[in-house]
Amino acid sequence: MTADAEPTEGATRPRPCHAKLLDELESHARLWAAATTPTTTTGSGSATAEGAIEWKQRGEGGAWSLAQDARLATFLHEFSIHAQRRASEVAASVRNLEDKARRVATSVESANAAFAIRTDEAFVEQRVRELRGTGGRG
Repeated sequence: MTADAEPTEGATRPRPCHAKLLDELESHARLWAAATTPTTTTGSGSATAEGAIEWKQRGEGGAWSLAQDARLATFLHEFSIHAQRRASEVAASVRNLEDKARRVATSVESANAAFAIRTDEAFVEQRVRELRGTGGRG
């Protein structure tokens, strides 16, 4: 079993450092989405496409701060590094699996060749014994 295998039942894996920030950003996004509701204008058909749906923001959903942007940038940076690291690990695992599959295929081919050679050798040896038993007469 490798070190990156799934934990057994009852064992807990430590959460990545950015998981808390991700949870916080997700809950913030959900609150903002819940606070904004689409309001459609139903007129006599004279509403333009831009005026057909008007988004109203309630509460702190529309509040912006440089600190939130900085936290988001930090999160995205950490998340992209984590995703890149995981992708590299998966690619390395796939390469290792391909190498193992090639080694197994080579072993199978070698075994088949060895059996074919042994079959030919047994046949030749059997023919030689038969010839020796008959005194060399064909």
